[in-house]
Amino acid sequence: MEDRTIYASWVVPCDNPTIPRAMLSYEVFGVLDGHGGSQAVEYAKRWLPWILAHHVASALRKCGTPPPGLLPRVVERSFVALHEQMRAYNDASEGDRRFFDLSGTTVSIMLRNARHAYVANAGDSRTVACIKERNSGRVVPLTTDHKPNGHAERARILRLGGAVARDGPRTWRVEPVGLATSRSLGDLDSRQLPNGSRLQPGRYLVSPNPDVRVVDMASLRKNGTRGAFVFATDGVWDDLSNEDVCRIVCKARGPQVAARQIVNEAYRRGSEDNITALVVPF
Repeated sequence: MEDRTIYASWVVPCDNPTIPRAMLSYEVFGVLDGHGGSQAVEYAKRWLPWILAHHVASALRKCGTPPPGLLPRVVERSFVALHEQMRAYNDASEGDRRFFDLSGTTVSIMLRNARHAYVANAGDSRTVACIKERNSGRVVPLTTDHKPNGHAERARILRLGGAVARDGPRTWRVEPVGLATSRSLGDLDSRQLPNGSRLQPGRYLVSPNPDVRVVDMASLRKNGTRGAFVFATDGVWDDLSNEDVCRIVCKARGPQVAARQIVNEAYRRGSEDNITALVVPF
């Protein structure tokens, strides 16, 4: 079992009493899906909230409202910083303690304050918003799966000198590393190219850079609308559509029940992967 959930909250230090505490309070939610062992997923679960909190506090040292575009850059830098921290650990280790050569993890998280949510995704876990409308749910996709055969991902991999190969009817892999996702944290051996050469430091076929989307919480809640964010690993999405998941969420009695029903339904439909879902109301 290499799936994990993540949650942390903190208040950014500020000596200005005129700044409402709500504007300085942050939370992070999400899911991680490890592969190649549990080392990378455990490391990311432990350290990503700390790195995010440090980078957010540094960015908001003047205690004001962050300018547009600042926090998305902070979130992306936090992903890359964690990835480079893994690399530094590897460089200081030898033999079987070089955990992060082959161990990696996808990450789909949300950093949220009172006004905005910043949804960051690296890999093929996924986050959606389910908006309740009577007995059904309207889906707002918040992430894009990073699959090797996706147009932009394939072009990036080929441009770096890597390859993309089909493995069965539904799976494509980044070669020569053999991964079915094109972005993750860890997987440091993804600098290796098919011709035997290696990419320059800081460049990877399997990229640590996340996509980051900004969600205005007031717009999401307009006209008294309520709903939930759903974070889930590919063990859910391989067998359930966004619409399937949102129907379950909007009919369930509470987020815990909804998460359990999503997992059970994915299993019932034949999912053979690890299956994890996290449901967060808004």
